[in-house]
Amino acid sequence: MSRKVKASIVFAVLGVVLLFIGTQRAWFATEPAWRGKTVTEWLDRLVLYDFQTDATGTAMVPRSPERIATDPALEALLRIGPKATPILAKLLMERAQWDPNESRAKLWGRWLWGRVRHATPASIPAPDKWSEFQRRRKNAAAFTLLALGTNAHAGFGSFMEAYATAPKHESVSGTRIPGPPVGVYPHLVAQLATEVFPERKGEIFAEILKGLQHTNAWCREVAIECVSAFPEQLPRWKRLLLQLSKDEDESVRLAALGELLMIVQQPELHDAMTPAEIELEAKAVTEDAVASSRVKELAEVVLKLAMKATTTNRPVETAQPLLSPRGQ
Repeated sequence: MSRKVKASIVFAVLGVVLLFIGTQRAWFATEPAWRGKTVTEWLDRLVLYDFQTDATGTAMVPRSPERIATDPALEALLRIGPKATPILAKLLMERAQWDPNESRAKLWGRWLWGRVRHATPASIPAPDKWSEFQRRRKNAAAFTLLALGTNAHAGFGSFMEAYATAPKHESVSGTRIPGPPVGVYPHLVAQLATEVFPERKGEIFAEILKGLQHTNAWCREVAIECVSAFPEQLPRWKRLLLQLSKDEDESVRLAALGELLMIVQQPELHDAMTPAEIELEAKAVTEDAVASSRVKELAEVVLKLAMKATTTNRPVETAQPLLSPRGQ
């Protein structure tokens, strides 16, 4: 056997060995960690909201900014820094999972008992521990992305794009819930992040403005929802909002009209955006030949309330927006 052949065999074997080692490292790669706990483990320890249940149902009550700011889990995630960003985005994009601390048998047993006790399927309680676990994790992931900011290749832009590309339907307790990730409330997360990290408020708002002009309709819709966390900046985002009420995407138009409805119902915002302006915009939408029936229906509600606010110059009664999640 010639030296060239022997050398070729050696290099081939060496290449296979290196490839095997590299593959093994990839298989056994772990998440970034701090003091022995991974990003996901710290994230599941970060508590932003407490869940309070009474006769009317279960509500998410945010903890105080001071309490969140001093949470050891948040400190650990910030210590991990940019390395945590892809993990947080991945967790936002994942489908619903079972709470690792709850057995499936226990959760479904609770759900089946609810079926026995309740007469109609509509009143059957969902396995609340499952949805609560998902809400905690996904909201914590979104909040941490905003907390890390753009210097860590995170921030609102990273959250918005991860949220927009998440599964459009998640199966929770046998039901189909439209919209990206179940239980994530972007505007609440954005508002909470600005309260805990006031120094990031300008950065978050600037990225939301960019989101309003994003090429992805889902991103525009998320940005519309979050911009309401900055009512004091209404003069800066009202022009974009009016443009989005004419958007080519139906759900974006509905979201924009929903914000106009919110504005017309808050007299303290009328110095920045008058009911007369909203009235003109809503009227134009009702006369738009290409607008869907759902868009026109909501525009009629906005128009009616704007006209009343214009003529009476008094606060209008709260109307239930005729909005439904995308795809419903």
